Formats: sequence, structure tokens, C-alpha cells
Amino acid sequence: MFNEHYDTVGVIDDGNIHAYPHIQLTSILETVTFNERDISLKLNLSAGPDGLPPLLIKRLKFSLARPLACLFDR
Repeated sequence: MFNEHYDTVGVIDDGNIHAYPHIQLTSILETVTFNERDISLKLNLSAGPDGLPPLLIKRLKFSLARPLACLFDR
């Protein structure tokens, strides 16, 4: 059913960006800012592809929050 639906609404990728005149922007997001309180680290998960254990992230969370906020701001 999903395949049939996407066949009706999808387009073939020909490398061109197609204009959609029926979509109208009502507002533009100009800036996004982050601070240390906005950074949330999930500490109850298993190690990711980098192999870093969640305990390491948990112990470094206060040291990581500020640099991550700076990176996200950029």
C-alpha cells in the first residue's frame, strides 16, 4: 500500500530541483541559538558506532554541553 501511494505522489529524480508554486512560505527562520541547557544527552543507551560507553558521556556531560552548543550555533 505504501509503495502504491508513493508511486502516485513521487517524482523521478532527474537532477533538477522542481518548483512547487502551490507551496507558499509564510515565515522565514533567520537565526537559531543554542545554550548549554538546550543540549540533552541520552545516557541510558548502549554504545554507538563510535564505541564510546554511555558512562563516559554521563561523566563528561557538563564538559560536553558548552562545546556542543557552540558547534550547533555555528
